[in-house]
Amino acid sequence: MIIPVIQAQTLGSERVVFAASAYSEEISAIPVNAAVALFCMSFDMEDVLLRGRYEGIRGMGGVQCGSMSVNWVYSPMPPKPEQVYPETRIEAVTSF
Repeated sequence: MIIPVIQAQTLGSERVVFAASAYSEEISAIPVNAAVALFCMSFDMEDVLLRGRYEGIRGMGGVQCGSMSVNWVYSPMPPKPEQVYPETRIEAVTSF
């Protein structure tokens, strides 16, 4: 299932929250603790792909928000598309 989410914001270093007002029926159908992915793009055309667990919908500041805990981050951006979290071990190239 693909659900567009227009507004998302980090909440600390391991959590993302997003407004659940648009597509609330579809978002409510996601089971709590389900594996989810969120593709993010800024107005500066910076991209990042997040994977984690859906935490459900709750009220925050009078607004219904969904949240996910993040356990994996991939940056497809130049100059080096790669996994950025969790940090990967860098190994020396020993043969060509």
